[in-house]
Amino acid sequence: MRGGGGGRPQEVAQAQWHVAPAGAATARLHPVDEIADPDDPNRYVAVRGTVVDITEEGADAHLDRLARRYLGRDRYPDSYRFPGELRRIYRIAPDKVTTWDPFG
Repeated sequence: MRGGGGGRPQEVAQAQWHVAPAGAATARLHPVDEIADPDDPNRYVAVRGTVVDITEEGADAHLDRLARRYLGRDRYPDSYRFPGELRRIYRIAPDKVTTWDPFG
């Protein structure tokens, strides 16, 4: 993982996302995100946290930015969406950070 300014990574190779069923109690969400090092798949960082904010505002624009980066398209293709799909941004306050580098 390449470090960025202010302790933020410059590049994220892979993030794991999970979908909660509609109506799930969001106040109890404690996600874990594992990010693998693109240069060494044996290294990773895991961040466990608490959801502190959920918003739909800006979620489609955020997805379009990801489409430009990873798909080379200006917009996320409508054909990739599910009927009735709703996009949200979850902001997570980290509670615990775990790193793994078995050969380092």
